[in-house]
Amino acid sequence: MLQWPEIHPLTFEGQWLMTEATTDQLQEIADFLNDHMQRIRDQNPDLNGLDPENSNTSSTGYAIDETASGIALDVIGFLMNNPNASFEFSPEYVNLIGNINNTIPNNYPSTQNNYPKAIRDLSNFLRLYGEEEHEIVADYFESLIDDFESMTMGEVHDIYINLKHIADEIPKLYFNAIANVYFSDLVMPVLTNAILNGSANLVTKLLQRIPIGNVMLGERLNRWVQHISQLGVQGNQTHVRIVSTSQPVANAQSIFNTLTRNAISTSTNSSGTIVANMGNGNFITFRTVSSTNFPATIDFNFPLIFGQNVTKVIKFTAL
Repeated sequence: MLQWPEIHPLTFEGQWLMTEATTDQLQEIADFLNDHMQRIRDQNPDLNGLDPENSNTSSTGYAIDETASGIALDVIGFLMNNPNASFEFSPEYVNLIGNINNTIPNNYPSTQNNYPKAIRDLSNFLRLYGEEEHEIVADYFESLIDDFESMTMGEVHDIYINLKHIADEIPKLYFNAIANVYFSDLVMPVLTNAILNGSANLVTKLLQRIPIGNVMLGERLNRWVQHISQLGVQGNQTHVRIVSTSQPVANAQSIFNTLTRNAISTSTNSSGTIVANMGNGNFITFRTVSSTNFPATIDFNFPLIFGQNVTKVIKFTAL
């Protein structure tokens, strides 16, 4: 289907094009559209509307297909987020992205029995076109299939939707719009949904399937801590977050157990508070004793992430 690329001036992209884009960046976008327009003109010599004087819908003279229209926005997004970057968007490159887009599995499951195949198809797509972290993600989501019988259809559907979104984002990797993507970045949405809306049983299953050895060390652990520390809503202080969930103690305990499985050491004091030494001056603490009567609390003391003498506090409470 052919359409005219239109960018509303009040969108972020429109504002950037009008106020911040450099001449070189605008030229890159124009070159991309011109290359694609010429390809369509060669393929459709009788198509009207490619020339401004024959068009009754636009004065730009750019007719492109839906895939290229989406890619054009990706190009703009890439240049917005990488102001010093330069990239040559050749027709061959555009064809590559288009082929990847067309390869994304779209076999939407009609019944719960169809979800395993849909998950496997999307996982194979990630292995084929993704990076190392996507291969780990593919293995992770496939491992969840074994637990589908104990999940509701809604829970299984949420897992599928999150994996489908990850697959849909793959073409953007080819613009380097996503740099240093981590396993936690990709699976955190489905875990967050389970923590806030699901049962403790589902949260535990999702956490137990995480390949700890691969994703809970060094920078990858730091990334998890950054994600978890943003759960919920801000409390009465900037370093405190409040998470409302169906089973606060069980969910908090599962998160703590997962994050600290590679701890150098753990200690438990007389009140039952558990402190895990994660190395490099980093500590994670779990407690069920609180002066504010919250059922469970996790403290993150990661100086290189949050600053010296700053402890991020996640308080769990019942819905």
